[in-house]
Amino acid sequence: MLRLLKRFRALKIGLLLLLFSGFVFAQELQISPDELELTVGNTVQLEAIFVDSNKVEHDTTVIWSVDPHQLATVNNWGQLVAKNEGVGIVIATLGELADTVDMIIEAKEDEPDDVLLPAVEIVQGDMEMFVGDSVQYTVV
Repeated sequence: MLRLLKRFRALKIGLLLLLFSGFVFAQELQISPDELELTVGNTVQLEAIFVDSNKVEHDTTVIWSVDPHQLATVNNWGQLVAKNEGVGIVIATLGELADTVDMIIEAKEDEPDDVLLPAVEIVQGDMEMFVGDSVQYTVV
């Protein structure tokens, strides 16, 4: 009977090991933020996180790129500068792993050439002035 119980326990442990050995988590790379909407001239800091097979997150150094490359520049530290309007993706790669983020860059709004200030109207009662006299007004 004792021998039978030992075999059952060994079989039970073997089945559990077999079950859990097939449970392998994949490694992945994640970019943050997970979507980008920028205006030409804007800058954003990207971050890449490596998630190992145990689902533990690690900061990591990745290779950054943009497609199409005319839309923006991104340096080794993940600082992205929007250069031209359009739609594209940002890519982070770490060995065989990669992640992408959709990116929309809109044109910069034109600033008006002339800045219009509110009108100021000075209403003065009758005043007599002579050559060389001056008057000072204060706008509040």
